[in-house]
Amino acid sequence: LVKKNELDDYNKMIRIKSEEEKKIIAKIAENYVLEQERIRLEQIKAQKQADLIDHIAVRNIGAGYDILSFNDKDSKTYDRFLEVKAGRVDQINFFLSRHEFEVAGKLKDKYWIYYVHMHDKEPRGIKFLNNPINSVIKNSKFNTVTDVYEISEK
Repeated sequence: LVKKNELDDYNKMIRIKSEEEKKIIAKIAENYVLEQERIRLEQIKAQKQADLIDHIAVRNIGAGYDILSFNDKDSKTYDRFLEVKAGRVDQINFFLSRHEFEVAGKLKDKYWIYYVHMHDKEPRGIKFLNNPINSVIKNSKFNTVTDVYEISEK
């Protein structure tokens, strides 16, 4: 028989391990996107822009995106804002925070979700979702579930 406090300790340990696992996978996915984004820009002869890609998430986790990049060699300023998500290979499934949603709504076509398909902590490819408010949220191909409600006094 397991005592309640032992069970609570076990459940807490599982949650911590799960959070640590998510952080590891997120870091792998972000590094993979950085590498693939550099390759994309180099292939279109935008070396200067490839050298300026900014992994902003390491300095500012509240930006609403993880990476600042460029569309092409004619881009003079950052015009591609990348939010990296990672998950299963067989089906897209991710969470979008309210802040990410708001930033995506403001940036529209400049905002991208790079969904990294993972298998055993190995990236297997990227699905590119541009302007997710229109391409995902309003698309009947995707199921959107709100599972958190903010409650405050009036």
